[in-house]
Amino acid sequence: MKIWSKMLVCLGVLALFGCESGDDYHHHVEIVHGPELYGFHMIDSFNVNSETDHVTPLELDPEVDSGLFDLFWYAESDEDYRVRIGVNDRPTMFGATIVATDICGWGLACDEDGSYICEYTLAGEIGCGLDLDEADYNLESINHLLETYPQELYLNIQVCGLTSGRCEVSSLPVDVY
Repeated sequence: MKIWSKMLVCLGVLALFGCESGDDYHHHVEIVHGPELYGFHMIDSFNVNSETDHVTPLELDPEVDSGLFDLFWYAESDEDYRVRIGVNDRPTMFGATIVATDICGWGLACDEDGSYICEYTLAGEIGCGLDLDEADYNLESINHLLETYPQELYLNIQVCGLTSGRCEVSSLPVDVY
């Protein structure tokens, strides 16, 4: 008799599994992780590339090559993201002077890898952009950060997902003349 009882319970459970709830609505949740910053480097006024040279200090001099330098970043993101470049006296975006900002993502001027042409002027201004015209347009004074020469400052990059709001920051120390 015990076997018949167990079989009857099993058949009842199987019958319940076979029933549909009548709710054909399926929930789909899309998880957006936001950007991950894999690299940030620069080629300074004296052609030092921080991606390959981790020893030589980075330097910016407005009298060398018209103050031009280059920034590069590598980010992976499943959504469009905002990139911001800031100059500060510490390795943080909090209180930084913003010298460039763009929206990056698939099909845009910057995607998983991006670069800026930047300019440091004799007037104590820095600006960065996708080309030299945009760099000139973005020029911002950093004189409030310069007390002595050379002065160690930080070039900071922040990437933030437009949907997720997730952000990552990286910094490069640079001696400014």
